[in-house]
This record gives sequence, C-alpha cells and structure tokens, in this order.
Amino acid sequence: GSGRAPEGVREVTLCALFEEVLGVERVGADDDFFRLGGDSIMAIQLAGRASGAGLGIAPRDIFTARTPAALALTAREAANLGTVEDSGTGRFPLTPVMRWWREQDGDAAAFTQSMVFPVPRDVGLERVEAAVRGLVERHGVLRMRLVDGELEVPEDVPGVAVERVEMPAGADPRASAEELAASVRLDPEKGEMLRATWLDPASGQPGLLLLTVHHLAVDGVSWRLLGPELAAGLAA
Repeated sequence: GSGRAPEGVREVTLCALFEEVLGVERVGADDDFFRLGGDSIMAIQLAGRASGAGLGIAPRDIFTARTPAALALTAREAANLGTVEDSGTGRFPLTPVMRWWREQDGDAAAFTQSMVFPVPRDVGLERVEAAVRGLVERHGVLRMRLVDGELEVPEDVPGVAVERVEMPAGADPRASAEELAASVRLDPEKGEMLRATWLDPASGQPGLLLLTVHHLAVDGVSWRLLGPELAAGLAA
C-alpha cells in the first residue's frame, strides 16, 4: 500500500494489523484489504486480532468497510459487544460434502489430518493441555459428534488430555510424529474429533506437539486459523 498515513490510535492499530495478517510492509489508512491480497480466512484472522487489540470487528465488517479508516469508524469497543446471540452449539445438518463422505466406503476412523507444532523447552504438560483446551473451547467443531446423521456441538467443553511421550536420547521427534499420525484413529460418533500427543525429548530440547483432527472438523485452510492460536497458547 502507498496511501494516506494513519491518524489516531484506531487507524494506527488497524494498519499494523493489516500489515501483520497480509504480510506486507506498509499499509495506508485508505488501502483496501482485498486489493492487498486479503481473503475470507485472513478476514477472520484480522477480526480475531482486532478483538485482541480491543476493537470489536466481525469478519463481515471487513467485506463492507474494507480499509483501516472505514473500520476505525465502525469498530466497537470489544468489551461492549454484548452477548453473542449464536453460541455455535446445538444440532446442525450435515453439509453436502459431509453427506458425500458418509456415503463412501473408506476407513472413516482414518479420515484425519495432522500437524506438528514446536513446544518450547521450558513448557510443561499443564501449559500444553491449556493451549489445546483453548482451541477446543473457542472452536466448537473440535468437540462435535455425529448423532443420528446430524452434527451436535455441546455447550460443555470436555476434558482435554494430552499424551506425553518421552523421547529417548538421539530419537528424531519428527519421524516419531509421522509414525504416530499414521496410526491415529478417531471416531466422530463417539465425539473423538481430536487427539494431541506431546513428544518430549529427554535431553531437555524443544519438543513437538502432534495434533490430529478428524477431517470432518478441519481442512487445509483451517490450520491457518488453528496454528497461530495454538502457537500463541504454547508461548503464553
């Protein structure tokens, strides 16, 4: 961007957030989010980071007020947003692609995706579990289950257990993570949507967190949201 320099705290904050989410060096107050390369997933990321900075912006706001200047005028104080009407819990019909998946003959329990995340050496099991639990609390889809051909997202957040595997000296945590990921089985009908394993090197070196989620709950784009949140939780 090369537009007008931001004025006021809100414009300055939003320009900085645009730069961070979009990965560009400079954003002007009147620069358009989508002309700079933004998309719908980035809009969700921007809304989340704006909330963390005290500005109440919904992803849909970014599609109408597309510049830092316009968003600065429409943003509400995050503390004054009021009660969210849609809790995201309850029963929901399957999406078309989910119905298609249910008709296939493949191994449903192996229909998963996995990612690994670095765990700092000074992090203990309690923080790792808190980081994973934070994801499950914020994203109801990670605790949903299949019930009578529908999706059910409970209000209550189940306990989150992270398995800790102590790695022997000289072992390669990434190779172990790949082997474990290939063996994980999840059962959506039992509410088994996620499994977390912490590979903790005995040498005191940074470890790895293997997070496996059923493909009904995540896809390649989803990790762009979950990854930064989990990394922030591990670094907290």
